[in-house]
Amino acid sequence: AEMTAVFDIYDLNHDGEVSRHEYIEHQVAIDSTVHGVANALFDIYDFNGDHHLRAEDYVAFFNSMDADGNGSVEELEFVNSWVTMLCNIGEQGHRHNSWCHASCPAA
Repeated sequence: AEMTAVFDIYDLNHDGEVSRHEYIEHQVAIDSTVHGVANALFDIYDFNGDHHLRAEDYVAFFNSMDADGNGSVEELEFVNSWVTMLCNIGEQGHRHNSWCHASCPAA
């Protein structure tokens, strides 16, 4: 239910899928400095690589964070997943802020 609610926020035209444009438009409206990071996150969320986000992509993303496979994403799993994702994005040249640089493990 939570994932559906999050999906609905981004599905601006309510067609059951989120285009890159819809996703980026929503993210940039919140913070205009995150365009590059938002593009990288869209690619991460797009599990099947079809350039549209659907509810099943969000479910697959959730499942990828559930490291122990118990059907629930605990706080540590959530934090570890996001640190890894943001550090990977930072390595791709999309450093959004100094937090990522300071928090990423040394290569």
